[in-house]
Amino acid sequence: MNLRIVRRLEQRYAELGKNDLLPVLPGAAQLLRDLDGNPSRARLTHLDPRRQNVRVTGGQPPSIFDWSNALGAAPEMEIARIEEYAAIDENGLDYEAFLEGYSRAGGTVVSETPAWPILRLDRAVMLAVVFSTVAPNDQLRELFLTRVKTLAKQL
Repeated sequence: MNLRIVRRLEQRYAELGKNDLLPVLPGAAQLLRDLDGNPSRARLTHLDPRRQNVRVTGGQPPSIFDWSNALGAAPEMEIARIEEYAAIDENGLDYEAFLEGYSRAGGTVVSETPAWPILRLDRAVMLAVVFSTVAPNDQLRELFLTRVKTLAKQL
């Protein structure tokens, strides 16, 4: 799984880099070591936590739809996605409220590992590519391009 993340990240990052000056990423071996160092066990993850995929009734999410991206992965992968998706207003995600509820339910987030910025960068890069090509939106493209540059510098 981690090798797939690294390859996907490198490919998408290179695509973004065709039109924008980006910081140099660490090599694949370093990224893979950092991801492999994440201590969390794999769990079932949805991996597409957008408004279109979550039904909310009375402030509670009783249903989650479109499990086509689901797989067994570290929970931090899902949580990193939620953090990045929360930056898009139309998703209606409150990241801090999510973390609070996740904690109350017994979940923990291991964000002080070298894997955390890589997982966030993976999602930010994907969103920057989406808003550059698939669903062009200059405002969101710039938002995620800035996030990509910030996160890449943290590696």
